[in-house]
Parts: sequence; C-alpha cells; structure tokens
Amino acid sequence: MDTHEERLQRFQQYLEGAYSPDELGELLAYFDEATDSSALKQKIETYLAAPETFDEATTQRIDQITAQTDGYIRQLTQPAHTISVRRPHWKKPLSIAAAAVLVMLSISLYFYINKSTVDIPPGYNQATLTLADGTKITLDSAQSGIIIGNEHIKYQSGASLPGVILSGEGGKEKGGAEGSLPAGKNGAETRSTPPDISGSAQGDVLLALSTPKGGQYQIILSDGTKVWLNAASTLKYPSKFTGDKREVFLEGEGYFEVNNKASAGSRVSCGPFIVKSKNQEILVLGTSFNVTAYAEELTARTTLISGAIKVASNVASEIGPYALKLVPGEQSLIQKDGKISKAHVDVNNELAWRNGLISFNNEPLETIMKKIARWYNVDIIYQGADKSKRFGGNVSRYANVSQVLRKLALTGGVHFNIEGRQIFVKP
Repeated sequence: MDTHEERLQRFQQYLEGAYSPDELGELLAYFDEATDSSALKQKIETYLAAPETFDEATTQRIDQITAQTDGYIRQLTQPAHTISVRRPHWKKPLSIAAAAVLVMLSISLYFYINKSTVDIPPGYNQATLTLADGTKITLDSAQSGIIIGNEHIKYQSGASLPGVILSGEGGKEKGGAEGSLPAGKNGAETRSTPPDISGSAQGDVLLALSTPKGGQYQIILSDGTKVWLNAASTLKYPSKFTGDKREVFLEGEGYFEVNNKASAGSRVSCGPFIVKSKNQEILVLGTSFNVTAYAEELTARTTLISGAIKVASNVASEIGPYALKLVPGEQSLIQKDGKISKAHVDVNNELAWRNGLISFNNEPLETIMKKIARWYNVDIIYQGADKSKRFGGNVSRYANVSQVLRKLALTGGVHFNIEGRQIFVKP
C-alpha cells in the first residue's frame, strides 16, 4: 500500500467483505508499522464505536473470539493510543491496531480462509430456451428476460432473438433460414432430445425456459403474465394461450404476476390461469404469488402476495382437505402424501430472492445450504454439522459465497471450508 487513500480504500473493502487474502495480509502488515495512520485509525474507531455496527448475536460472537484470540492479537500488534469501544460487552480499552485486527479476526479467523481458497461468485442471468422441435437456445446473459410476442420472441430490452419465428399456426414456432441459429451471446443452437413438455390441455406444444444452478431469468408470456425464475428451475408454456384456460408447468421456484386483462387485438385468452407443479395445481384469477416446488424437496410451497388463489393437491390421498383457498400473506404446504395445510408467513422472507437477498428466517441449516447450493452452483458436504440448527438474518444475493457463509458463521456453531465448488460444513 503506497498512500493513505489506498489504505482507506482497502479497509472499506474489508468492511464490505470485498477483499482477497493477500489484501487482508497487506492491511494487517500495515498495522504492524503503525506510523502516520490517523485517518485510517479515525475511520476504524468510528466504525467500532457506532451503535449499529453489530447486532446482538454478532457482538456475543466477537466477545467469544476476543477471549480466544486476545493473546494472539497482542503478538500481532504493537501498542498505540487506546480507545474505549462503546459496547456493553467490551469492558477493556483496546489499542487501535488490536481493535482493527480483532474486527478482522472476528469475521474471518474461525471461517477457514487461506491463500489457496478461490471464492465463488453469485449467480447471474442465464437460461436456455427449448423449442418444440428440441432446439435449445442459450439466452444472452446480458439480458434479464424474454417476451413472447405475436410473431417473434424478443428480449425485454427490445433486442431481437434471432432465428425464432412464431408461425401463428397452432402456436408452433420455427427457426431461421435452414433451421440455423447464430452462435454467440444472442443464441446458440444445439440439438438434443426434446424435454417432456407434453400434456398441455390446450392441445398446443409447449416451449420451455430453464435456468441452471447459478442462474435466473424472466419471461413475459403471450397474455402479459410475468414470471421470474429462480435458479435450477423450468417453466413450460405455450407460445400462445387458446381455449378457456391458461396453463403452465413449473419445476423449481418462480414468482408470478398474472395478467387478467386482454389487450386490444390480443390473440390470447384471459380465462383462469393454472400453474401445475410438484404435487399441486394452482388456480389463479389475476394475482401475484411465489411457488417453490423443487423435485428434491419434500414439500411444495405456494405463497400468496396479492389477490386470491386456490391450491389443490394432484396426489390421490385421503389425508386432510383436497384444496385450500389462500388470502394474501398465507402459504400452502403440500406434502408428498397429498396432505395440504396453510399458515400465515412473512412474505418478505419468501420474496427475498426476488428482492436481491438470501434470507434466513429462523431456518434450518440444511434449508439454507440448499439455497446456497442452487444459487452459487456448489455442492454441500456435511462433516458433523447439525443440519437442524436454525439461523436468522439476511445477506445480499449478489455477494460472493464467502460473505454469505461468514454471516452464518458469525452466529456461532458452524464453520465452512471452500474447496473448488465444494463447501464443507463443520461444527
């Protein structure tokens, strides 16, 4: 580090979690020098003294680490002027160098990080569009979503999606000249066995929009309904809706804003909107809701944000009611055996992924790690950690995975190692 500005910038990066092990080492080495650093010391002192800096759980965790690492801090730092950090649990004054190292250690010493660790970035916009003939188009990751129009499919930015034309004949679509599509970011063609997209009650073949692990994408259907797909999800839908109902199929997680108004000259029907997913059917008449129905999960959840919906089990069962009506703020839960229940929930927690957050609302570790696995495209390996231990809090969905794990580790009782695209979870 050559200048005070660079040092201030490095410390700000640390506060935001945007630093590498080498940068952390540079900052620690700087505190060993402890010369002419008043601006940086003032910034650190202000940060440590701010009453909103840490929540109660974080403060308690730092107290534990203080007791464990006090001797180590003394070895790393030389005495400088002292400050009293206005924290109920911190009774003794700390040197500014020791205080800075303490903050760093409190966040990273018990979260195993070494110079060989490669951090994992968050997911981003990526998806594949599968046509009725099995053609797969890799969608542009610089775009946020697609729009199903009367004649063409285009990106929500207005950019065209080359090579795809809706013929207007029974909703069938076709590729460009001689069935070829241009390679590159705007679309790449591959041929493979078509996905199982049969079963439309409307008689039309279905298209499929799929996101991989680490992906998300949006789509505006031909009736104006908007759907946001979370990672590892697939939405199957017709290029146009015909008949007296609109029917789509979801696997994974999606947020729906259903349109119930037909536009002038529109070729779509505005009959009841039906979402079919794992073990359930959802009947909608213009509303917004979130569906979580991953194949590997034991249950399917539907959370109503506005309007009204009816959720029915499509599993033959004599246990409990067959269908339930939801009001805003309620969530239905369907078990594998077809049993349905409902409860009031925190809708902000259910919509956290749509609002750019990963939320842990008193959720078991196993549930949280499944979210992380899907969004960061990683494998989770447990090494003695208690999967049922519950955590609270939230963190940016667009942070690197180390920041998310650090937030969990701050509550205590769990540690993490990152090796390649594997995360090892330890007590």
